[in-house]
Amino acid sequence: MGWFEIVKTGADIGFIVLCAGFVLWQLHDMYTTKKNKDASVTSRVKEMENKRQMRYDELLNNLQKKTDEYYDLLLEKQKESDRKYQELIEKILSAAQKPHLLTEEENSRMTKIDEEIDLFLEKALMSSKASRVSLVKYHNGGNDMLGNSILKMSMSNEKCAAGVIHLLNNFQNQLRSAFAYWVKELGDKGYCFIEDVEDVKDLDNSIYQYMKQCGVKAKYGIAIKNTVTGSVIGYLCMDFSDKDDIDLEQIKHCLNDKKLKIEALLNLE
Repeated sequence: MGWFEIVKTGADIGFIVLCAGFVLWQLHDMYTTKKNKDASVTSRVKEMENKRQMRYDELLNNLQKKTDEYYDLLLEKQKESDRKYQELIEKILSAAQKPHLLTEEENSRMTKIDEEIDLFLEKALMSSKASRVSLVKYHNGGNDMLGNSILKMSMSNEKCAAGVIHLLNNFQNQLRSAFAYWVKELGDKGYCFIEDVEDVKDLDNSIYQYMKQCGVKAKYGIAIKNTVTGSVIGYLCMDFSDKDDIDLEQIKHCLNDKKLKIEALLNLE
């Protein structure tokens, strides 16, 4: 091989090496560009994500702030509502505790009502041949430690046959719970008939003892109601010290007749 061929071969090899180097340089440049581009894209993506997270955090904080403000407002309104409600209750209780002073007109009207009721009771006593005819009214007897009403009743009117002891003065502020059977029957059925005192011995010992102590052998009662609401406000009662000569039909008729008349009077008060 001559020098010319050696030089030519060297030149060819050099050219190939040069081409290979150029290709490698291009590949390196493309890799570097892509790497830088990817890094730039990643940086922008992270920046966008950071901005998005910041907006989300800001929105969440604003929402939390608004929620807290709304909750505080509701709490404040609730406190104000509770305060007004408490004031209203205190006013009602205060007014309820103050005794009502009867006007001259009220006193006159109620006196006339009592006179008419006494007249009805007198007629009922005569027609039924009862030992005692009485009107008992329900009322509130104060409140317990929880504020619940203590249910009581008092005899407001009474007419007795000759020789029969009057109970009106002693039958005041009686607990209704002490006459549970009697009161329940009046509330559930509108009447309560005890045709023999021994019939209630096992049902309600309280009313049994009461009847025995008062010498009552039979007791007939009918509920007096509020004609508007239908609620029981008291009862009309007939006591008999002798149960052998009793006309039940006459008693029923008399009780119903006087019940309607007394209800009409009481509901005008």
